[in-house]
Amino acid sequence: MGGQLQKGEFVYQNPGVTRLINATKVSGRTSKGLGIGVFNAVSAASYATVEDSVGGARREVLTQPLTNYNIVVLDQSLPHNSYVSLINTNVTRAGQAYDANVTAGLFRFVDKSNQYAFKGQVNYSQRRGTGLNSDAPVSDRNGYKYYLNYGKISGNWTWNVDHGIESDTYNPNDLGILFGNNNITQTATVSYNKYQPFWKVNNLYTSLGAYQSLLFRPALYQDAGLYGSANTTFTKSFITTGFNLNLDLAKHDYYEPRTAPLGAYYVLVPTSANLGAFVSSDGRKKLAYDVNLGGRYFALDERLARPRRFSYGLTLSPRYRVSDKLNFRYTFDYNLKVNQIGYVNDGLDAGNPLDQPLLAAFGSDVLLGGRRVSTFTNTLTTNYTFTNRLSFTIRLRHYVSAVRYQSFARLRPGGTEEALPEYARNHDNSFSAFNVDAALVWWFAPGSQVSLVWKDATSSYLLGNEATPLYFDNLANTANTPHNNNVSIKVLYYLDYLTLRPRRKAS
Repeated sequence: MGGQLQKGEFVYQNPGVTRLINATKVSGRTSKGLGIGVFNAVSAASYATVEDSVGGARREVLTQPLTNYNIVVLDQSLPHNSYVSLINTNVTRAGQAYDANVTAGLFRFVDKSNQYAFKGQVNYSQRRGTGLNSDAPVSDRNGYKYYLNYGKISGNWTWNVDHGIESDTYNPNDLGILFGNNNITQTATVSYNKYQPFWKVNNLYTSLGAYQSLLFRPALYQDAGLYGSANTTFTKSFITTGFNLNLDLAKHDYYEPRTAPLGAYYVLVPTSANLGAFVSSDGRKKLAYDVNLGGRYFALDERLARPRRFSYGLTLSPRYRVSDKLNFRYTFDYNLKVNQIGYVNDGLDAGNPLDQPLLAAFGSDVLLGGRRVSTFTNTLTTNYTFTNRLSFTIRLRHYVSAVRYQSFARLRPGGTEEALPEYARNHDNSFSAFNVDAALVWWFAPGSQVSLVWKDATSSYLLGNEATPLYFDNLANTANTPHNNNVSIKVLYYLDYLTLRPRRKAS
């Protein structure tokens, strides 16, 4: 969008959602076990309004062309809980904007004794055309992914090993989601489980494993470590409790510097250990609760005179069931990271005198910051069930994250860091978001429903001296910013083909 603005223009209005024209899904399975699913949807074109700050003239800029989304799935069931599947997703845009296609094959083969299983998938992504409002060809034109897993799947002792690759050009995000590609990963896990009651517990589930990952291109070490967990449910109280433990070796984080191509720069994350535990009470009672607590402790980074890193988190989630129709759930989530090292989000500003000497000296080097990051999330959910066909749910959520910088460093190629004790620009920031989601759902026939949904959303981002770590100051500031309200109605009708076929007359 920024590349479409002319000198002196700013975005006056930009729709937060794209209007859906229609969506249709047809699915079923034949008598021979072949499942067929077809989904198609069309969204309307979207335009942003930009305004000239001098003359006040306004014009529209295309931000999303008329687009067709299509998904086709073929799934063949095989004996012994095995299957082979073919999935294709396609996004076709009107005009010169690029089109995208992803094809995937999946399989799972289980032996006759149901003891061992081999499963995997192979994906291939294609993107053709130019960027929106651009003559430049789109990047990531061809990419691939594969994943293989083999292991023992039944009995008290189970195990599995897996291996996967996502190429540096694999991109399914036009009709999917992938946060990061360019990875090679492999893991090995062994588990011991007891499914029948013994001693004072109903069951026991344990696991222990190891993992390693590499950058795909160039082939460089990323991280490796060990992990384990155990959980059980007590017989009389039905309290479920467990813990998890991770030992992560020193990590080379190639993504944190935000540079391309990957490989030259990385942030070194010291060896760390994480311990977490949880307790969940009997969910059948009127008052129930979930508690999660965890902490991570890092080895000392002796390259620079820095304090040790650590982090911890706490989640409290009580639930009260007033009756079979009405219940309330409140969730409080708190996370604190102390002396975390990472990319400074607002970067260096050529117009700021404090940044100009660094810009002249840095070249392609990266500014890192040592910071304290505190995050609070408060969520209140209420559900009322009028009948077995009609229900109402409302959720209020407030999220706030405050970042306070305490030191800065220059990141050079190869992970080398150089302290910047004289650099004093204030990069503190805080982000706050408040959401209300309400939904009235009526199931008027089997598999068919009408949903009336209202969404209210607002957020604020404060930088520098305006940023504050105070929770209620962030909440008040967010409440006073403009709100985005959206009301939608969705009708989903399940049509059973068997009810449409003419019935044969009995002879």
